[in-house]
Amino acid sequence: MVFLLWAVLIANIAVAAVQAYVDVNFYPIYGERATLTYPSGFYLHYNHFSNFMLGIGLLSMGIAFDGDRGRMMRIVSWLMYFIALYGVVLSNSRGAIFGLGAGTVVACLGWLMSLWRRKVAWAGMALVTSIALAPILIAAAWQLGESAIARRGMGDGGRLELAAMALDMIVEKPLWGGGSRWFFFDSLTKWDTQELYLGSHEVQYVHNEYLQAAVDYGLVGAGLLLVIFCATFFRGVAFLTMSQKNDGGDNGFVIGSIAALVGMGVQAFFSFVYHVLPDLMLMSICLALIIRQPWIFSKRLAVREYFSRNWVMSSLAVLLGLGMIGFAARDGAAWFILRPQPEQANQLIEEKIFNLKQALRVRPDFRVMSDLTKAMCEMTADEQMSFEQRKKLVEEAIVIQNELVRLVPQSYHARLTLALMYDSAFRYDESSWLYKGILDDNLIIEVVYGVRYHYARHLFARAHLVWRKRDPERALAYFHQARGIAAESKHTEHRADAAALVLEIEKCIKFLEGANIKPAEINE
Repeated sequence: MVFLLWAVLIANIAVAAVQAYVDVNFYPIYGERATLTYPSGFYLHYNHFSNFMLGIGLLSMGIAFDGDRGRMMRIVSWLMYFIALYGVVLSNSRGAIFGLGAGTVVACLGWLMSLWRRKVAWAGMALVTSIALAPILIAAAWQLGESAIARRGMGDGGRLELAAMALDMIVEKPLWGGGSRWFFFDSLTKWDTQELYLGSHEVQYVHNEYLQAAVDYGLVGAGLLLVIFCATFFRGVAFLTMSQKNDGGDNGFVIGSIAALVGMGVQAFFSFVYHVLPDLMLMSICLALIIRQPWIFSKRLAVREYFSRNWVMSSLAVLLGLGMIGFAARDGAAWFILRPQPEQANQLIEEKIFNLKQALRVRPDFRVMSDLTKAMCEMTADEQMSFEQRKKLVEEAIVIQNELVRLVPQSYHARLTLALMYDSAFRYDESSWLYKGILDDNLIIEVVYGVRYHYARHLFARAHLVWRKRDPERALAYFHQARGIAAESKHTEHRADAAALVLEIEKCIKFLEGANIKPAEINE
């Protein structure tokens, strides 16, 4: 297993080096990286790459500290540690740099515990040397972190504001949280636009996995995770300090795993590192390496009883694994249908829609639904389609989008998209309540989505529709509403369009009022 991890480490470093020094766009897997700012190896984001680097590096350091291993194995382990250190520096992740420093300190402490337990003659000298070198190590980690911040040109204000938003949400639902992705859907309700600029998009992550766990799953869920980690750490520390040589076990794996978990855990204060499967797999490997060591407080078992107990536990583990595979089968099948392919960039929209529908049949997922309705709306721009074909496609997209809104009613984006679809199908009565609902839920959403601008366009189109039906009084009322809503539009991307829309509305109002038309009362 260790050699396989090292092979993946070297491959990632090779790709990251090409990205850093040769071609920033280089990516050997089909698809595009999430950010081109810093190298990310085989990962889409540099944070996940750096998390893998520090995890494997610290695990290798623990193996290098194990005096029971051969000299060549320990030399190679040190080499892997320094390669991983280079990868962390390449990633420019400040959280990973601080995590690497913390993990290195923990690995040194674990090594000293092991020396003390084995009563090595030079353990005292090692302790004195470690204490003397500790300030240098801490200063080096701090300097690397400060350099990373300087190169990024970013401060900590944004992360602190996201943390403040998360704390407000935890106070609102402290016990059980709001459920998976609650921060993604509702964090904007706690957003102070005077303190933090978010641009024109939702924020998926707190950039602090502990706060994110408490937001989504409450203090109960986050506490359960911490209990699991603390129990595992206790087992590892107990093994390092109290086990005997004839108890068996592997000091290197325990030291390295504890250090890796601490390092990755420190980075989790800064980044969303546990939101992808490879990072979780590495964390699980480290937990498993600690748990599989002998439990020092258990009584000595006869050989037959030992193997009998192991057989039972192994059977339960296999059953649990099969159950998890069964639950994950749908996800895997849906991913396989939509997997990245070399011709994906030139994929026909019809083929894309077909694949999305196939994936949706396998696993009803709101993200796949969103991609499908978006692709269907793009297809309506095809000039070769007849009016009836466009109408049928839009109606089909509306049905899917309605199901999406039913699945995730918290999603402002899904509700706004449905309203725009209704508008495109001239179903204004059904879109009107969606616009009002989004505005009533949270006025701050306007800054992200431009709801007022879209609502003003809706009212403008509706006014023209009733005007053509020879109802100028209602048309004038809609024009007045549209003018008031458009004037309040704050979304930067639509600000110029909103100003032009107001001019068009003013022309219509001037014409109707010039004809002595009085606005009707609209009770909607």
